Amino acid sequence: MKDDTARLTSGKSWQDGLAQLALDLCRAVPGGERVVLHGSAVHGADPGDVDLAIIVRDGTDRFEAVRTIAGLLADRSVATGVLHTCFPIEQEACSFKASQYVRNVLTDGREL
Repeated sequence: MKDDTARLTSGKSWQDGLAQLALDLCRAVPGGERVVLHGSAVHGADPGDVDLAIIVRDGTDRFEAVRTIAGLLADRSVATGVLHTCFPIEQEACSFKASQYVRNVLTDGREL
């Protein structure tokens, strides 16, 4: 089991500290407003990865956001043994659910 293996090597499961990770992302990512957990991890199962989305203000440089996110999530992925991903979504895209991905995040996701 991935979750058990991660706990044995680092003492952390993928669920430990998600709220703090959300705060860290919002503080570090320019324009970061809120973080949404989505995908299989929402159901608390043993996910193969942890999918996150960060809602950012319109006009935010998403490439800069991804560079910032990468450092935070690389450390967390190593610590837990579970890959963590996070994509920035501009607030305007949330307003009209611009793509199937955005609709899935907003419909099935859980804000952290």
